This record gives sequence, C-alpha cells and structure tokens, in this order.
Amino acid sequence: MTTVHRVACSQSERVVWVCEELEPPHTLMPYDREARTHDALSEYRHLHPMVVAPVVIDEPLVLVALVPDRATQIFERGRAHRDNLYICDIHNLRVVEGRRFADASIVAQLHWNGALRRDLEVARAELLRSN
Repeated sequence: MTTVHRVACSQSERVVWVCEELEPPHTLMPYDREARTHDALSEYRHLHPMVVAPVVIDEPLVLVALVPDRATQIFERGRAHRDNLYICDIHNLRVVEGRRFADASIVAQLHWNGALRRDLEVARAELLRSN
C-alpha cells in the first residue's frame, strides 16, 4: 500500500487528488505546520532532506507506470498544478521549472533502484486485486 506523507498547505494536494480519482490502495499521513513560522513540523522534516511535500514515490511518473491507461489525465493534472503555482504567483517560473526538472531527475534515478522496482510490482499487484 502506498503511504502519502503530506504537509498542510503544500503541493501535496495534487497527490491526494490523484489518489482520490484513481483509488489505489493508499494511506494519507497528514502533518501540520508550525504556527509561528509556517515551517513543516520536525516530525515531517526527517522524511525528506529538502523538506518538500509530498513525500511519496508514487508521483505522476510512477503512477503512470502503474496505471498507464490514465497517463494523459495524470500528466495533465500535474501540469495544471505546476502552472498554477506560477500563475497564482506562489513561485516564480524559475522555481517551478527547476522543481519539475528536479522531480523528473529523482524519479529517473529511482527507476534504477531495485527496491523501487520491487515496490512497483507489489503496488501493481495490489491495483490489479482492487479492480
């Protein structure tokens, strides 16, 4: 089962949406933010060295590996969210494009990871059983 660690008020909302739409077996682990600084709580910070949200390996590229017939829908949703970060002036274009490149690079590296390939096979089997 996929576990999605998400921080309130973050881009992790897109993963929650995808999980609700595709209904893969998953667990949501919500984390609040510090009231004064709006930073992620220390219990969340240990999950990712850059303290980004969400912490989950089932980002769009991995979801597409599991549900290839929904690839267009998954990528369009991810692109719309990314574009909104720029349009709504949450991040500047350089940050948005840099994050996209970094995410793609990390996922590409993860595909060489034997543990990820085993996890993908387990997740694929769970999806087949749930359908």
